Amino acid sequence: MAQKVLLVTGAQPVKNLGGPGKFVPMLMEAFYASEPSSGMQLHALMGNRLYRDSQFNWDEPAQNKSLKVWVKKLLRPLFYHLYVVARMRLDYIHFKQKKFLELVIKQGEYSVVHCHDYLTTVFSGYICKKSLTPLIFTNHYKGSLYREAIAPMYPYFRTAKWERYFRRVEEQAIRVADVLTFPSESARDLLIEDFPECGDLIYEKGKIIYTGIPDPQNLLNVMVFENVQKPNLFVVNVANHIPDKGVDIALHVFKEIRDAVDMDLYFINFGQQTIETQKLLLLARKLGIHNRVVFKGVCSHAEVLDNIKSAFVCLHTPKKVVFDLSLLEIMALGVPVIATRFKGNEEALGQEYPLFISMEEPRISQEQIETAFERREMVGRALRRRYEENFTISKMLSDYIKLWNIVTRYK
Repeated sequence: MAQKVLLVTGAQPVKNLGGPGKFVPMLMEAFYASEPSSGMQLHALMGNRLYRDSQFNWDEPAQNKSLKVWVKKLLRPLFYHLYVVARMRLDYIHFKQKKFLELVIKQGEYSVVHCHDYLTTVFSGYICKKSLTPLIFTNHYKGSLYREAIAPMYPYFRTAKWERYFRRVEEQAIRVADVLTFPSESARDLLIEDFPECGDLIYEKGKIIYTGIPDPQNLLNVMVFENVQKPNLFVVNVANHIPDKGVDIALHVFKEIRDAVDMDLYFINFGQQTIETQKLLLLARKLGIHNRVVFKGVCSHAEVLDNIKSAFVCLHTPKKVVFDLSLLEIMALGVPVIATRFKGNEEALGQEYPLFISMEEPRISQEQIETAFERREMVGRALRRRYEENFTISKMLSDYIKLWNIVTRYK
């Protein structure tokens, strides 16, 4: 009987944000474009919708300013401050989600269940154990999701009760999965750093499968853009406004570049705006570059790619690194990128890459500025070549198919 693999995430399909909402559809599209001859079937459960092919209902969230959204945004903190009430509501929602997931897995008779977030992994654990179905969890986060994104972006979750709740979910996901996969060695190490009590388990279950992406140049070739006026020379940074993403470092580096070169440069950031955005605006004003800084917010994937391609140089300066899809897109488009020297960035760019800056003293040297500006085509070609050799979507898909076959063999 042909193998059936189910990819699971609570996220909706999105193109202009990272994480499971972008990764799962990307994997599905690559699978069906490859015309698999093995008879394997790949389905995806995203939110409450089951996809049996790669025809996704794509969503590209924008900075929604409708009255309804603003009212919900104002009331949400009040609701989640009522911990007992909020937990009762969440438990009811999760009970329904778990029942639906159980029904999908049971009726689908899947050979493998492959989850892409903590919560669906926990839901699937009991179901898969009962049916003896192998369970894989791919961790897309920089260690603890609570520490990386939930607490920084949502202040109402910064309480001891909510922290215990989220960490309990995260630890349970690590324990119930049969296999843990990571997009880089750095991702695995960060998870161990946040959950040292599970360190041996993570090493034992862990497998590294480097992230790959479709060639963004192919996407740009078929996209139609409106005639949007851009600055002649600009630096692009793709990062949400949370501390780990290091947008503050990018602003400091941009100022150094502007001070060193006689060019009319602008800084353009694409990323989800949060409570940190005001701090970044104040920093730009303090550095004297506020009239050269544009925070675009969440834009369409097409616009982000078009700006990366047109950028003179990109800045990728996170303080903790897994393997950002935006960095791979920059590499694939052959644009020089100034990056913080971290293991994850070294895995992507290579240890000898000339445009690393130190985290201890994140300053860019005059020699690096000259390399970025005067030898940009040579650096860009080298990045493109590294992408083609290591980080294509077809290579990643091949590695996942091998893993699915292995876990079913030992079922």
